[in-house]
Amino acid sequence: MFKELNYTNCKYLELEKFIKFCEENSVEIRPHNLEFFEREKLLFPIKRWTFSEEYAIFKHQQIFTSPNKQDYNSSYLHLLKLEEEISKFLDLMFFDKINHPFDEMDKNWQEYLTNPLNNEFTDWKDYEVNYTDKGKSWRTIRAKNYYSYWQIYEIDGINEFRTGFYNVRFDEKENKYYLTCNKEFVEKWTKRPKENILNISSFEHCYNCICDFIQSFERIRNITFKRKNAGEFLTKEESNSFDTKIVELSTKFAGKYNLSSDDFYKFLKILCQRYFIYENKEKSKLQDLIKRDIWYCIQLIYYLTGDTWGNVSSKINRQGQMGTYYKLYTRVPKKTLEIIFPDEIEEIKEEAMLHIDIQLKRYNEKVIQEYKLDKTDIEYFIEFIETNGLAHFLIFMANINKDYFSHEYKSEKNLVFYLRNLSIFIEEIIKTIGLNSISEIKNKYPTKNTGFKYILSPICHNEPWWHVFTELSKKGHLSDINIDNFYDRIDQIPQIIISYQKLDELRKYILVNLARATIIRNYYAHNSLQMDNFKTMYPLLFESLIDSIFIIWAIGKDNIIKK
Repeated sequence: MFKELNYTNCKYLELEKFIKFCEENSVEIRPHNLEFFEREKLLFPIKRWTFSEEYAIFKHQQIFTSPNKQDYNSSYLHLLKLEEEISKFLDLMFFDKINHPFDEMDKNWQEYLTNPLNNEFTDWKDYEVNYTDKGKSWRTIRAKNYYSYWQIYEIDGINEFRTGFYNVRFDEKENKYYLTCNKEFVEKWTKRPKENILNISSFEHCYNCICDFIQSFERIRNITFKRKNAGEFLTKEESNSFDTKIVELSTKFAGKYNLSSDDFYKFLKILCQRYFIYENKEKSKLQDLIKRDIWYCIQLIYYLTGDTWGNVSSKINRQGQMGTYYKLYTRVPKKTLEIIFPDEIEEIKEEAMLHIDIQLKRYNEKVIQEYKLDKTDIEYFIEFIETNGLAHFLIFMANINKDYFSHEYKSEKNLVFYLRNLSIFIEEIIKTIGLNSISEIKNKYPTKNTGFKYILSPICHNEPWWHVFTELSKKGHLSDINIDNFYDRIDQIPQIIISYQKLDELRKYILVNLARATIIRNYYAHNSLQMDNFKTMYPLLFESLIDSIFIIWAIGKDNIIKK
């Protein structure tokens, strides 16, 4: 995971902080490299703050001398004020500043700020100040360089071009860059234009706009929430006020950089492309970093245009991908934003459907035609549980297989959890089917008594095996379950059923599974002890529960009133 960036101050990072940020995200850079890139007109600081030698000495001496003991020069007022405002900007706890002082264009301190891109290069050593005080020699600087966080991607691009840590030089005649090993007789290799070295250069204005948006968005959000107690939500008025401020700022920044919604969509496609490039090159930290940028870009588009996440995803479609990504079950190609920001619910559903499909094929081989289910029946079942708040069934189905084959210490506990909850789910699905069925069935809910026999009766009482199930229940074969008799009851059920009525194997299969599901439910309703040899028995228990769910759906689905 990438090192978390303080997005409330991401536009102007001092040289040391920028280098540290790069190193923490596995991008190698040194101060002399940055100076060299500026000299070769490849990468520039976003801003340079320069001041006089006298002020540099004055600030340096403050480290060792109390301010009231120093000679004070009134010409330092603007610079001191700028330092004070920067300090306030960085202290969001006590000051609610949105704009960085460097961006306050009407202030007197602007005379000390320059854009290196628009100025002649000066060797960084020329900004050094050497002085003597009380017989001791000191060194300080009279300039500070600032970089924007997104320039980390440009550094990475340059590093790739400088494979083997060759240096990069500029050929003014051909207007291209080349690599050199710094020998007296310069060797030249493949030449590239600047835009093929830097990852973002042609969209620099977009990144500057996004950077303004990110910083302001995070600062407004921070200011808005710092007045709330932990766990408190924004009121409707506060939420509307927040959105209004962000809309105003989004419009302001888009106008400042003369960018349209089409420009942001083009930029978003470039960001998505970079995401997959970093994935392909296994640069996970940069990949995670640019994922944040993609999210912020989508937010900016939303506040500018009102386009929802779905609209944006449809417009981007599959652009940026380096291959085709398919959904696990439906095998439908994924859209780009579905890959970068997976829909957890959709991912769980896809994985669950894969396991449901396997279980359904096994089930259909064991039951007679009237109990078989096809793809349409299962799609209706999924729609039904999602509509009625029972979609947690999909979570159980997605995770059961993982934990069964896992060797983690908690896996067996998780299996118990899934088994317990699947047995509870059977009760939930029975009641929900009943309450959504024709009035003849619906009016019998809620039943006078709890338990499978009572809640199943309105749905299953006409089935040919129903009287055997009620007999099993009356005789106590399905109740009074404990840790000592659980496995015996599970194993003995097929023979007990035959003793009541000789059924063909296909009908007996239905009754055996419903009876075993009842035993499992009754055990977990009154016991929490872990059973011995549980994992060996687990597949049989799980199949009994899932098959019971299929059986109940096969019987009850046709009586449901479709809305």
